[in-house]
Amino acid sequence: AAVAAEPKKSCEAEGGRCPSISDELEEGDQASLLMRGAATKAHDHAAAAEVAVAGVNGTAKCNEVKYQGLCYRSCTDMGEMEPRRSPSNCGGVTSYKFIQRCNEDGTTAVGAGSAPGLSGRPMGACFGEEPMIATSATAPNMCTTDCKFGAPKTSVTGCRKKFCCSDGKSTPQSTATDGELACSCPLDTKPLMPWLPQPTGLLKTTVKNPCNTVC
Repeated sequence: AAVAAEPKKSCEAEGGRCPSISDELEEGDQASLLMRGAATKAHDHAAAAEVAVAGVNGTAKCNEVKYQGLCYRSCTDMGEMEPRRSPSNCGGVTSYKFIQRCNEDGTTAVGAGSAPGLSGRPMGACFGEEPMIATSATAPNMCTTDCKFGAPKTSVTGCRKKFCCSDGKSTPQSTATDGELACSCPLDTKPLMPWLPQPTGLLKTTVKNPCNTVC
C-alpha cells in the first residue's frame, strides 16, 4: 500500500532551516534587550530634561534668560558680566561666543538662541534658573548703568554713560581722576562710630570704557 508522504514544514519546503529552540530564545533575548534599551533611553531623556530645567534648587547645568523673545545662556552662567545687551554682548563686551543656548542634556550650543518652550524647555520658558542673575534682596547698594525710570543719575565729563544706584532711590556720587571713575551709593548700614561717614558701596572703573556692576 502506498504510504502518504509526510508534509514538509514551510521552512523545509523553502530550503531553509527551521529555527531551533536556542534560536528562538536568542531572538527573545534580543527583543528583551531592545525593550530595555528603549526604556533606558526614555529614562535618560527624562532625567536630562529634569536636570536641565531644574533651577530652584540650583542644580541646573545650564541656565538661560529671555532676551528679545528668545532663550540665550545667561552671561553669569558663562562667567561674564551682566546684563546681556544683545545676542553677542555681555556687560558691554561683544563676542560671537556669547551667542549660546542650552541643550536639554545640560550642554551648550553656539550660534543662535531658541524660542521658549522648544526642545524640552518648559512651556513659554527657558532652561534653568532665571532668578539666579536677578538682584538679591541682601545685595549692597551699588552704582549701575541699569537704571529704573526716574532713578537719580550721575555722570562725569568724558564718560558716555550715566550711573544710578541699584536701589533706584539713592543719589549716587561720582568723581573722575586721571581717567578713573569712582561712583558710590549709600549702604543701608550704620557707621561703626557716630562721627564716621555713612558707609558706601564703591565702584571704580575707567572713564572712557566704564564697566557695569549688577549686584
